Order: sequence, then structure tokens, then C-alpha cells
Amino acid sequence: MGFFSNLKFRGKLVILLAAPTACLLYFVGINIQHDGKEADNLEQMHETILLSVQLGHFLEETQRERGMSGLYVISHGAHFKKELEAQRTKTDKQLNELTLLIKANHIQDPQLLKKLYETLNFAYRIKQKRASIDHFQVSASELGTYYSEMNEELLDTVSIARDLNTNSVTYPLLRAYYHVLQLTEDIGQQRGYLTLAFYENKITEHDFARVV
Repeated sequence: MGFFSNLKFRGKLVILLAAPTACLLYFVGINIQHDGKEADNLEQMHETILLSVQLGHFLEETQRERGMSGLYVISHGAHFKKELEAQRTKTDKQLNELTLLIKANHIQDPQLLKKLYETLNFAYRIKQKRASIDHFQVSASELGTYYSEMNEELLDTVSIARDLNTNSVTYPLLRAYYHVLQLTEDIGQQRGYLTLAFYENKITEHDFARVV
């Protein structure tokens, strides 16, 4: 209990996120023999779970990159240059893994398929946004909006995948997984607004309303 209480808030959220993630991956790893339609349904369920988990991994990295990018721009490149470069590599790794998983999937639901490719297209705009960040052609507020909109796309995709799972075991796990992801995103956005206000020594009424 002492270890948990001494963790930073994000560390606690990571631990909370690890529980449903581990349970979901364990369920996917169970080798159950089924025939016909039941086997197809089980395969679809497994694939939506794997996609949801990978979307979550990518989301975690974009949240970190958003924070570092904001601090890099606010400090005019004086801080977080090396850290941001390293973080971008981690983000790209998860994006590549997500891309491979989406292309290899056999998802049959048209709504989820459409959303997956829309989200992927949105995510690949990150390279263009990074160029603007490197040349200080975008404000911290503007880049925060981009990352937040992308993360909302990721969360929306997870929610669609969640609702396709009607299994009494996996649906509650996916629901818990989604809510923890949403919580980390809400907190990340609020920290971004407060950090920007701190560095600029001001906070707008709009930012105050979004935080409070």
C-alpha cells in the first residue's frame, strides 16, 4: 500500500490500466476450440480486443508526446529537445504496430473498419505537425488541440470496438479499459492547460472553464 500511495498520479493510472489490459490479453490467449459461426465470432472478439489494447498503447505515447511538445514549444526549444526526440520514436513504434495490426485484421463490422482507417489517417498527420513544432510555427495551444483531437479519435474507436463485444466477460473489461483511458486523457488535457497558463503567467476564462 505504501508503494502505491507514493506513486505519482499518472503512475497509479498506469497500474489501474494494466489490470484490465492483462485480463483482456489473457482472454485472447486462451485456446478454445469452436466450430462454424461460434469460431468466427470468437475470432472477431479476439481481434477487437487486440485492436483496443494497441489503440491504448498508442494513446499513452501520444499523451506523453503532447506534453513534451508543449513544453518544448513554450520554452522555445530550450527544454525537452532530446526527450521529445526519444518520445517520438516510441510513438512511431506504437503507430507502426497499430498500422500492421489494422492491415492484418479480419474485422467484418463496417463501422469499426471505417473508423479504424479514419483514425489511422488522422494519426499519420502527426509527421506534418511535428515539422511545425520543430520550426515553432505552431503554438502550444494549437498543438495541444491537434493531439487532443487525435486522442479523441482513438478513444472513439475503442468505444466502437468495446460495444461490438457482447461477451459477459470481455465487455466489462473493455468498458473498464476505456474509462481508464478516458480518465488519463482528461487529466492530460487539464495538465496541459495549467502548464500553459503557468508558463504564460495567465489563464483565460475559456481555459479555466475547461479545467474546472
